[in-house]
Amino acid sequence: MFKTLKALTTIGAMTAALLTAAPAFADNEAERIWTAPMMKAMDTNKDGVVTRQEYLNYMGRQFDMMDTKKTGRLGKAEFMNKALMGLTFRTELDAGG
Repeated sequence: MFKTLKALTTIGAMTAALLTAAPAFADNEAERIWTAPMMKAMDTNKDGVVTRQEYLNYMGRQFDMMDTKKTGRLGKAEFMNKALMGLTFRTELDAGG
C-alpha cells in the first residue's frame, strides 16, 4: 500500500513538473494531452468529473506502461522516452476516449 501511494505521489509530481516546465512542455503539447477525450478516459464512473482517485488510477496505469522493466521505478531511459510517453498517453484515448 505504501509503495503504491509513493508511486502515485511520484506520478503526480512528475505530471506537475511536466505541466509547469514551459520551455520543455509547450502549451500546444498540453492542449494535445489534456483534452475532453483524456478527461473521458480518466472519468471511470462517467459522472462528468475526474476525482483525485480517478486521476491517480489513470496516471498509475500510465506509469505501469512506461515501467518497461517492471521495477516500480522509471529510469532516465524510460522516463525520457518520448515515443513511449506518446504511446502511453495515446493508448487509452485511441481505445475509445
